[in-house]
Amino acid sequence: MNKDLIRSGVKILNKLYFHPEKRDEWLAIASTELMLELGLFKNAQIMANLIYSEESYGLLEKIKLFDMKLAHNIEQILKGE
Repeated sequence: MNKDLIRSGVKILNKLYFHPEKRDEWLAIASTELMLELGLFKNAQIMANLIYSEESYGLLEKIKLFDMKLAHNIEQILKGE
């Protein structure tokens, strides 16, 4: 999957979950489900790099609600294990 698409997905979810003026929990959940179903976030290495560079660590907790294995893999990469 294109890294720019994944970066856009991370930024969108970060805004929908955490930005004070753009927060929309329902849309954030629906978007997370769609992005995971489309396989946008299946590459844990790219996801870890983007979460690190965007400082979007809070997304890990949200991703855990939908895909615990992916979130665990991302956490392991971020820890350097």
